[in-house]
Parts: sequence; C-alpha cells; structure tokens
Amino acid sequence: MLTSKANPSWSSVIGNIAPSHFGPNGLRSVACTGMSIDLDLFNRQRKVVVPLLILIGMFALLAGCVKDAAILVHPQSGKEVQCGPYYFTGMSSGIFSEAAADERKRQCTSGYQQQGYERK
Repeated sequence: MLTSKANPSWSSVIGNIAPSHFGPNGLRSVACTGMSIDLDLFNRQRKVVVPLLILIGMFALLAGCVKDAAILVHPQSGKEVQCGPYYFTGMSSGIFSEAAADERKRQCTSGYQQQGYERK
C-alpha cells in the first residue's frame, strides 16, 4: 500500500490506486472503488473544450446589435449608396461600442453628403 507521510488522510485514497497507474510521466489513470477515470482523456477533452468555450464567449460578445444602414441618393444621377450596417456590442467604449458605430456611420454619411448625396 502506498502512503503519504506529509498527509496521512491521503493514505486511504492512495491505497485504492493501483501502483501500475503511476508511470514515468506521473499519474495516468485513477481506479478508486471500481471507478476508473482516464486523466489523459480528460486532458485531451479539456484542450478542446476550453478553446471552444472561449470562442463561443467571443462570438457572444461580438454578436451585439446593429445600427441600421443609411441610404443616400445623388439627386442628379439617381445613384444610391449605403453606409452601414454598423455592428456594436454592449461595451461602453472601444471600437465595438455604440458610440464608435455612430461615429463610423456619421463619417460615411457626411462624406457622401459633401459629394451632393442626400439621405433617402
């Protein structure tokens, strides 16, 4: 039976782990009271699940809202242009904020209005 001198309470847990499960790279699987946990499988799944959760969180953050597109028409040529749509999140500042989306829309429309376009 394996025992831990530093923590005697571990002796009951360590005693249920078969010594063959200790390899040169440390503990590979745990077999306690008839239940086996493959730690390698858990680590492989964790390497997939954690980045996937981060990716889902990023999409949720960026999925926010949309500012409607502005349609402008040139009165002489009849040509239509569109500014937007502009996406923003619930962030209060930064490039994905609602204020930044408003500013991008304003810059686009003012540029076309200087060329003679009018809002539809």
